[in-house]
Amino acid sequence: MIKRIVSTVCAVVIAAGSMLGYQALAPAQDVSVVAQALPSYVEKTLPMDRLSGSNRYETAAMVSQQAFPKGSASVVIASGTDYADALCGNPLAKSLNAPLLLSEDKLLPAETEKEIKRLGAKTAFVIGGKGVISEAVRVKLQQNDVTVVRVAGEDRYETSVKVSTIMDQTRKSASLTAFFVSASDYPDALSVSAVAAIKDSPIFYVDKSGKLSDSVKNYLKSFKKKLGFAYIIGGSGAIDDKIFEELKPYFNESGRYGGANRYDTNAYINTAFRTIYKSKDVYLCTGSGFPDALAGAVLAAKDSAPLMLADRTVNDKQTEYLRNYENIKIGGKETLHIVGGEGAVANTAAQSVLMIEDASLRVNDGGKSATLAWGRNQYVTSYQILRDGKAITEITDPFRTTYVDTGITADASYQYTIKYNYTINGQKYLDTAKAELKRKMPEYKYIMNEVNTARLNSEKNNTPKYSFRTENAQGATSTNSYYDMRYLKTGDLATLEKFAREHFTNSMTKADKVAYTLNWINKNVWYGTVADGGWAILTAMANNGTFSYVNCIFNHKIGQCNCYNGALASMMLYLGYDAHLVMGYRGQVNGDGVITSKWQHFWCEVKINGQTYVMEAGNYGEDGDWMYLCELYKDVESSYTYTDGKKTKTGWHGYIKNGKVVL
Repeated sequence: MIKRIVSTVCAVVIAAGSMLGYQALAPAQDVSVVAQALPSYVEKTLPMDRLSGSNRYETAAMVSQQAFPKGSASVVIASGTDYADALCGNPLAKSLNAPLLLSEDKLLPAETEKEIKRLGAKTAFVIGGKGVISEAVRVKLQQNDVTVVRVAGEDRYETSVKVSTIMDQTRKSASLTAFFVSASDYPDALSVSAVAAIKDSPIFYVDKSGKLSDSVKNYLKSFKKKLGFAYIIGGSGAIDDKIFEELKPYFNESGRYGGANRYDTNAYINTAFRTIYKSKDVYLCTGSGFPDALAGAVLAAKDSAPLMLADRTVNDKQTEYLRNYENIKIGGKETLHIVGGEGAVANTAAQSVLMIEDASLRVNDGGKSATLAWGRNQYVTSYQILRDGKAITEITDPFRTTYVDTGITADASYQYTIKYNYTINGQKYLDTAKAELKRKMPEYKYIMNEVNTARLNSEKNNTPKYSFRTENAQGATSTNSYYDMRYLKTGDLATLEKFAREHFTNSMTKADKVAYTLNWINKNVWYGTVADGGWAILTAMANNGTFSYVNCIFNHKIGQCNCYNGALASMMLYLGYDAHLVMGYRGQVNGDGVITSKWQHFWCEVKINGQTYVMEAGNYGEDGDWMYLCELYKDVESSYTYTDGKKTKTGWHGYIKNGKVVL
């Protein structure tokens, strides 16, 4: 089974070390040819792992095992069910060089207890009061010979102050910077938790009104001098602008770091603090819950790496950050670490961080243009765009995912293909996707000029033979009274529909159907003359009222040039073309370009994209094989001037054979 580079990413995310199968091409082959060849296969490991336990407590324990494989003398324990006190614990854990584990409010989970024993921890810093983590948990810890230090205040504001105080004691000085986050929700605090830990700076809670609590004010006053910089995390909807006035007495400067939503804020923070990251690793956690990110931030801080929040996918701001500053690459040391199970961080989010999307193609109909959009992939060396099997452009920017095709008509259907061309470690790969721009044309379009209107309605005229003057697209005029010019009759539409049902397939384009009709007429229709009795048959049909171009050609397979091209024009009208039956003259020229003869003739003209093209059906006499697919034609404005009696006239004398003008 062929595995595609992007469709198997999901399998890779499930467990660390899973293998990804790529569809490989021999490096020396040309991409346009290789698509038809049997590919060879190689396997490559993506730089990705997932830390996920059966619950949040086991996930935190797994993070601890990776961050502290040799153990730790201390451990920070925070609530796994209430974010209020827990979120200010990450900087403390980093300051103590300790993991952060989670606890239930009244019970120390078995997963947490087991990890504490593995760590060999002797001191546990429990964040939050007895209402958050009960005395029963403290007793259980002490039974494991662990000294418990409860870090708690009267409320979450004071608890954040208590945490900062212990950090001051650890570093033996106050931090010059501090982070202020909303006390009403957790996402902004999650986004900045790893940054604050790396900078060894405390996180303080602030009310939505922007006013500092008394406990925070008293703590800041205790330094007797202004500190350096205050980072306000989140928009004004999270913390009111009053916060700036509140902070003035305590900090030299302050600034807001926030976006339109939690994910924009996350990208803004990672971009703003990118210079503090020493690792190219990225830690990915859910933005819809706090426990996994709470534990994962400790590992991110320990590695001096960014913490990214996402659920189903990363947004444009996060992508911009990844593209400009991270750009995780296959074969390098950079790694994506996912903290939490697939229910928390979807496989699509992992793909999105790696800037890999399934090979896909979408087409939006713009009339005379089509807008193509596809999935990006940072490993692509080029995207090749094909229309109806022919290459129309190649894009070498792996992050560009749109293209506007202006080389189409407004009434035709097209098949588009995109080829993802990869080169990884000298090896070439290919993936493709297709999309169709399908236009539904009316079954029967009466597209005609004034002359054709007269012809289409001529059966209403009681005179079977009549004279009229016609002017073709090239300006040639003539008057004729020898042909029955009735164009369509009642029942002709049913004949056209019957022919279409029996001969056309769904896979055929409009142009294919015209070409088929031309070939069918050329192979199957008898050109009736006086000598072979055909003229008598046509005359009889005219006399009994059954004569029409469509009936003669498609039902009785007999006709002359008016029938051949009248039937062809009818079929083209049925298919939606602006087709006309034109009466004029044909002629022959000798090698010197001198007109040697001329004769009355009928042909079909069709307008496509403002250009008029000549088409003729028929395979008879000295004229040989006639024209084929009209959409391949070049304009054949070939005409000549001749004298008819005392009048000088311009007539049509060229035709197309195998795509070339023949005089």
